[in-house]
Amino acid sequence: MIQFYVSAVCRVRDGFTGRLIEGRDLRCALDGTPVRPVCKPGGYLVLTDLPEGLHCLSLRCRGFCEELTDFSVGAALPQKLYISLKPSEQYAFHQEAVRLRLRLLEGDRPAAGRTLWLTVPTAAECRVAQDAAEPGAEQLRLFCGGAAGLLPIPGMFLIEDGADSEIVSLLSVEAETGSLAAPLRHRHRRSKCLLPAQQFRADGDGTFTAVFRSAGTVLIFEDGRGLADRLELKESWTEKTVSL
Repeated sequence: MIQFYVSAVCRVRDGFTGRLIEGRDLRCALDGTPVRPVCKPGGYLVLTDLPEGLHCLSLRCRGFCEELTDFSVGAALPQKLYISLKPSEQYAFHQEAVRLRLRLLEGDRPAAGRTLWLTVPTAAECRVAQDAAEPGAEQLRLFCGGAAGLLPIPGMFLIEDGADSEIVSLLSVEAETGSLAAPLRHRHRRSKCLLPAQQFRADGDGTFTAVFRSAGTVLIFEDGRGLADRLELKESWTEKTVSL
């Protein structure tokens, strides 16, 4: 009997609408070599029998920019990746979009290849609903408003908490209990917000464009450095330079 070992499971969404993208519509490459992951209903891709270590997954789909995702394979449970594809100029927008063009600088030089997380403006609400969620916890009590169905669950979220802000992978919310893919690194008190987040990678000029369905507040977060900026998007096009 042939056995396969699951190394990573990816769920892919349209970063603009939030709809799931089925694997048959994607072109995939791993570490620069074309691959054909196992496609499962619900936007899932399954990568099997990968060697341990760091890998880079490339996803391409008509109407979207190429999405690069770095991940690590170990001897433990499979990696769970939640990937949002970003619209390209060929994307078929059916509503007015809000665009943010960011230029990243390290000193006076472009921060080429730098990756950042941006929160996505949303009408849905999700907050910590216990006195404190402690470091190491893999579950926490959450209050999600009536529009919780708009949230990309499972998916990536920023817990907005000042110097203790962090990115978490929220797997599910059932009976006001949220389950996480990995333990919390910081302590978070009641009412701290969980905001949907997408990861962006700057090009060779240190720039990238994010496209949202509505205006609102966008937080910029970098792993290992914390919150970098807060922007209020009110117009259909905004340009901003951020020094890192």
